[in-house]
Amino acid sequence: MSQQFPNSPYPASPGNPTPYGFSPSYGNPAYGTPPPKKKGVSVGVILGVVFGVLAVTMLSCGGLIFFAIRQVAVDSQELVTKNTSDGVASLQLPKNWTPLVGAHANPEASLQMGNLFAETYALVLSETKVEISDVMGDASLDEYADLIINNMVTTNPGFSSPPKVATTVNGMPAYRFTVRGAIDGNAVVFMGVVLEGQQHYHQVLCWTLQDLEAKNTPKLESVIQSFRER
Repeated sequence: MSQQFPNSPYPASPGNPTPYGFSPSYGNPAYGTPPPKKKGVSVGVILGVVFGVLAVTMLSCGGLIFFAIRQVAVDSQELVTKNTSDGVASLQLPKNWTPLVGAHANPEASLQMGNLFAETYALVLSETKVEISDVMGDASLDEYADLIINNMVTTNPGFSSPPKVATTVNGMPAYRFTVRGAIDGNAVVFMGVVLEGQQHYHQVLCWTLQDLEAKNTPKLESVIQSFRER
């Protein structure tokens, strides 16, 4: 794929020439060690994972077989609770979702799973308020959410998002957002929340293809609403 990663909200430096820690090609991200204090705003990494998952699905299934499988693929109605790797939070996910791993996994996400055939995916990124303050100063949840959303939209031509909406998720203040755009000709919709916990800011991001949005939105909405701090 020929597109480039979006600009990082953090500047490059002599010790960090690629702020997100990987090469700037969507098709073959060479993930390195993530720089410190930069987890929650790695929108470039998130989009790289999305592009990679789409590419893997298309290539592995191929042409008509891919579309036939996609039409019959469904998410399990049985849900399981999955804890984040840092032990901070959890999501309830369909039992048949599997981890996103390997070269297309986000090295900074604490939980990332999906169903390749149903085109339903979710990931969680969390960082402490101390980490945020070291980079952004005394930033509010509102400012943090704007940084996440604006970076997704402004660094990707054709991406758009209506105004974010203040809400709560299981008692935590949050902002809901939706971002739509095309990735190598595939129309994708992102549904997410940015939340403020006791000691962390969290991102929960789900995505699917736009032509499956009506079918998959209820499931992805339930995933978002299942987020809990532990």
